[in-house]
Amino acid sequence: MTQALEIRLAQPHETAQVANVLTQAARRLADRGQALWGASEVAAPAVEPDVRGGMYHLALEGTEPVGVFRFQLEDPHFWPEAPAGSSAFVHKLAVRPDRQGQQLAHRLLSHACELTRRHDRQYLRLDCQGGRPKLRQLYEGFGFRHHSSLQLPNGVYERFEIDLAVHRFNVFGRIYSIRREGPLWQASAHGPDGKRSPAGFVVPDFITAGEMEQYLFDLFHENAMPGNGDVRRIG
Repeated sequence: MTQALEIRLAQPHETAQVANVLTQAARRLADRGQALWGASEVAAPAVEPDVRGGMYHLALEGTEPVGVFRFQLEDPHFWPEAPAGSSAFVHKLAVRPDRQGQQLAHRLLSHACELTRRHDRQYLRLDCQGGRPKLRQLYEGFGFRHHSSLQLPNGVYERFEIDLAVHRFNVFGRIYSIRREGPLWQASAHGPDGKRSPAGFVVPDFITAGEMEQYLFDLFHENAMPGNGDVRRIG
């Protein structure tokens, strides 16, 4: 039986657990010929300062660590032009290899979105090395849009952002974004490549943001099938 997932701030004494998840994920990528982080980058001595600084968040199933990410409110290296106070940033997002393919990365990103809102930031931003189509698919499938490419001395990085003024929902396996434009709600559907198209339904203007999940459930409940989830806010 799968235990409930808890995502919380990693404590200093959990540095080894954070490093272990990162190391396992890094080894899996290296084994596939897709090396991303060097062993020294994800070892305990390297991550300890950021764990102690309150940046790393840890996902646990019971007492088992299964995922991590680093959350920060400034990123002058990868986002030097971002206006102060506008954004939060995610780095070193990783899921333990034996838990991959179970939507845990999306759960981690959803939690990062919530943290971003708590800090009253409009955008959550992240990046990845160029030539990483699976990572791009992961981010755009969640609802991020490609912002730009950034050339740095060690290579090209692709930058992505999600605008949290937009409400995003997973509706029985399909991703929709809904935003207020004047007095009206405008809904878009997200394709597997992250591209948006008209959603094909109308949200009445009297529906509040807090009522949106229930409205979408009532609208689409006939699409419910075993294994395709529920209706939940993802960003």
